Amino acid sequence: MQEKIEAIEAIHKSQRRIATIIGITMGMLMSVYFFTFATLIDRGMFGILLFEIITSIGFIIAFIFLNPLSFRLTRLIHGRRHAALLKQLSATDINKTPEQLCDSIK
Repeated sequence: MQEKIEAIEAIHKSQRRIATIIGITMGMLMSVYFFTFATLIDRGMFGILLFEIITSIGFIIAFIFLNPLSFRLTRLIHGRRHAALLKQLSATDINKTPEQLCDSIK
């Protein structure tokens, strides 16, 4: 029981860390994009501008699906160590405490 709770806590911690890193990185890149849009338009660099527009749209979609995205990456990281446990968890389980998850999984 205690081992399962510790495994769930490790998965939660990893998922939150991944979501934070992804969110901060995308936010900083979008800030840089914001300040370079006008320069790219003025200099006629439409290829780079198009790249920034497409990736900005991708970032917005990734922000919407950040929790499932971070859960999939967590599955890749903890896949071998906690394979049986990860099969029973979903991306929405991050909002539950490890004790609640341990009781619901059994």
